[in-house]
Amino acid sequence: MITDVNMSEMDGFQLLEIVQNEINLPVIMISVDSEFEGVLKAINYGAVDYLVKPVRLEELKLIWRHAVKRYLNEKKDANEIRSKDVQISELVKKSKYRVRERNDDANNDSEDGLPSQKRARFTWTSELHARFIDVVNQLGVKKAVPRKIFDMMTTPELTREIVANHLQ
Repeated sequence: MITDVNMSEMDGFQLLEIVQNEINLPVIMISVDSEFEGVLKAINYGAVDYLVKPVRLEELKLIWRHAVKRYLNEKKDANEIRSKDVQISELVKKSKYRVRERNDDANNDSEDGLPSQKRARFTWTSELHARFIDVVNQLGVKKAVPRKIFDMMTTPELTREIVANHLQ
């Protein structure tokens, strides 16, 4: 969904909140206001991105593709987790054997038997993103730098580089 912050009948942030709570679609906010506080408010409310008018069509297309891809990946991941949980519980019920978790590291080897250098893509869950926003708010906008955010997040799978990319 693409919406303007300033609408005649409703505040864009109210609409964003309704969309996030009711139908959970990715939302891109557009506004003439380029103040950082407005951008931060949109992100806090759950917007995927915030564009300042005038918006170039190429920029909008690129961001829209990213938002849709991210949304579909999150839905796919959630469905795979539910599916895997159901499959494992069915196997446990039907089998006398113990079900072991798959070792992903063993399956990521290249043809020569050496571990692959390709890194797994990191996905920000809504809970982790909310924690990120809380930390940014605690630090204050001017002091929110990747190193400080990373230190306060205390999440094992995060790196400073992942935090820096998300901050952008």
